[in-house]
This record gives sequence, structure tokens and C-alpha cells, in this order.
Amino acid sequence: MARLLRRRRRLCTERSAHTAALIAACVALVLLGRALSKHSIDYAVYHQAARSLLAGRTDLYAGDFALQPPMRYVYPPLFVMLVAPLGRLTLADGFGLWFALSALTTLAVARAGWRAWNGRDTRLRLCVLLGLAGPFVVYGLRSGNVHLPVVMLATAAIIAWSRRQTWRASLLLAFAGAIKVFPLFLLVYFTLLRQWRLVARAAGLSVLLWLLPVLQFGPRATIALYRHWHEDVASNIDRLRLESRLDVSIIGAGARWLGEADYAQRIDRDYPQINLFRIDRATSGRLMRLFVAVVWALSLAGCIRLGRARGAERAARSAGLASLWMTTQLLVGPYTTLLYLCGWLVPALALPCLLRGRRFGRSALIAVTLVNLALILVPGSAAHRAIEAAGAHTVLGLCLWILSLTVVFNLSRRSRTGDAQPLFHRPRPNIERRDPHSSPETLNAVPRKTEGARSRS
Repeated sequence: MARLLRRRRRLCTERSAHTAALIAACVALVLLGRALSKHSIDYAVYHQAARSLLAGRTDLYAGDFALQPPMRYVYPPLFVMLVAPLGRLTLADGFGLWFALSALTTLAVARAGWRAWNGRDTRLRLCVLLGLAGPFVVYGLRSGNVHLPVVMLATAAIIAWSRRQTWRASLLLAFAGAIKVFPLFLLVYFTLLRQWRLVARAAGLSVLLWLLPVLQFGPRATIALYRHWHEDVASNIDRLRLESRLDVSIIGAGARWLGEADYAQRIDRDYPQINLFRIDRATSGRLMRLFVAVVWALSLAGCIRLGRARGAERAARSAGLASLWMTTQLLVGPYTTLLYLCGWLVPALALPCLLRGRRFGRSALIAVTLVNLALILVPGSAAHRAIEAAGAHTVLGLCLWILSLTVVFNLSRRSRTGDAQPLFHRPRPNIERRDPHSSPETLNAVPRKTEGARSRS
């Protein structure tokens, strides 16, 4: 009884210490966010949009609803409703809370991915995680863009699916898709994987979440807002490419490779012209659309093969799915900037484990990480503009997509050949448990032979 009481006291002390450490970490993150509030480019847009909503304005997609163009509000109506309480705070206080929430979400999902996709080579995983995704995660946290939390929510949905938590995965996926649309493309992958329950639940929850603005704006105003969002944002990606950050997807980089880029409408017009060929825009656009179609076709084919890999570990399938989805989305998405490359956190967690035993694949992943670090450490803003205009990160994203597609097809091959060697490390359960009420004589006793065993011997 005394031993049990001491154990309970020790557990209570540990929990109290963990709670105190978590509170101290939250306070430190809030203070750090307040100190970095002057660099919160994207959060300033959300903060001003929230203040405009609290002031009674409902024209979300007007040019002056948030900041002046090109710093417009470009998200569905639900997001401004979610960030509206932060509009009552100052910019520094609001960004402190936003920074702490984004950082804690990123750490929690990264820890869950580290444990779910648990390989044996910890050093390689840590180096790839810090060298490949670390700089862009810091960039995303500093800017305050919502893309990083949305990527983490979608990744958490895939991890929950690997643990057979269908309702949690559906809710996370629907919530992420209600803020930004690109996580809903995961429904196509899950459909090819024949996860009918998850797809149905996520679709139903998405409809409910997309209807929530009716409570704020009313039915007619909500329909009008969605119409304006579709016309001004979803169907007008070319305006974002011209006004906002440089597009590093294969479409944007290909347009700069195959012809002259127009930098006249940008705030920063000092990007150099880097052209490999001189092709008119119509022809280069057709070539890029053909390449995008090929990439999507190969990714969906890999997902179909992944759905047939029933003999593979569910954790390995989820890691392959997450890496393939994220690298495909960043490579052929309609609009990708350097800020969105914080999504490389997903393949950085998954690929080192899936490439176990593949010497060439692991060497290629290390080379991509080293090249990425070298590009980031190049001094001078002019050099960084030249690297961004040349599409160097697009080439690295293409390499990551090829590695992800390779490991997905490898999982299918392993399931067909019956390779039972596990990819991920799982701690062995402690089968032999000592009974605290048993005596040493009982533990060391040798079982006696029965009469049948004696007769057979």
C-alpha cells in the first residue's frame, strides 16, 4: 500500500512538472510572437480582416477589406469568422497567440508523425527534418501564414487514419479543407484507397462547415460571398502569380524557363530573367499543362497501387500517402510560393523511414537536403532572387516527388512478393511481467514434468 501511494505521488509530481513546462513554453512562445509581430506579413492581413468584420463589413473580397492590394483576403468566409476574436486584440498580442498556437500545433503533429512513422535511423531523420523543412517552417511561423497549420491538420488526419480513428481523421480533414481547399484533394486519394467511410464522413462534415457562414451572414449573403470568392480568387490564380510572391510550382517555373516573365506588376521587380528557351506563352502553357497532367496521372496510379498493397503495414501506407500527396500538391498546385514549402515537413518525416535499405534513395534524399541548405545559406538578396527565379526549389520538389512515387510503388511490390521485413520500428511488448505477490522461490522454480511426459521420455 505504501509503495502504491509513493507511485501515485511520483506520477502526480511528473504531471505537475509537465503541466508547468507546457505553460512556461506557451508563455515563452507568446512573448516570442509579440517580439516578431513586426514581421508578421500574412497575419497582418488576417488581423485587419477580423477588425473589418467586427466593424460590420461583409464585403470580404473588396480591395480594402484587409490591407491594400496585393495584401487581400483570399480565403473562404469561415476563416475570417474563426480569427474574428483576435481582431479585438492589438496586432502584437494577437500575433503572439497565433504564433504560439501555430508552433504548438506544428510540434504536436511532428511528434505524432515521428512516433507513427518510427524508423530506426534517428540521425538521418533529424538531419533531413532540420535541413529540409526546418528553414521553411521557421519562415512560415514568422510570417504567420495559415498554410502551415492547415498542412499540419491534414497530416494529423492521415496519421489518425493510420491508427483507424476514422471520425477524427474525417473531422481534421474537413476542418482543414474549410480553411484552404487543397486538403480536400485527399478525398480523391482516399477514394482510390477505397476508404468509403472516411470519404463519406469527411464530405458530410465539409458540407456542414462550409454552411456555417450562414449563421453570420445569412443564406443570400453567403451564396454571394462564395460566388465572389470563386470569381475573384479560385478562378483568378493568374492575378496572384502576378501580384504576390513568385510562383515556384512547375507551372510558374516552367513559364520562366520557356519564356520571359512579367515582373512589372510586382512590388519587388528586381527578379532576373532566366530563360532556357524562347517559346510563346500559349505553347509553353500547353506544355506545362501536359506535364501537370502526367504528374497527376502518375500520382493517382501510385495511389491505386498503394490501395492494392493490403499486405503492407498501415503506418507505411499512411507515410507513403502523406509524402506523395504533399509533394504532388506543392509541385503541380495552381500556386506555390517558398512560404508553402513548409509542407516539406511531411516528406521529411516519412521518406527516411520508407527509404530504409535503399542506398540510392537515401543518398538522393541527403543530396536534396544539402542542396537546400546550400541555397538557403547563399549570401545576398540578389542571389536569392536569382535562385528563386531560376526554379531551383522546383527541381528539389520534383526530386522529392520522384522519391515519394518510388517508395509508393516499392510498397506495392513488397506486398506482392510477401516481404515481411517491417519498415518501421515497434517496441516489443513486455510479455514476461513479474507478479509483485510472488516469491523468489516461485519465480525461480522449474516446472515439473507431468506423468505423460515422464512416460514418453
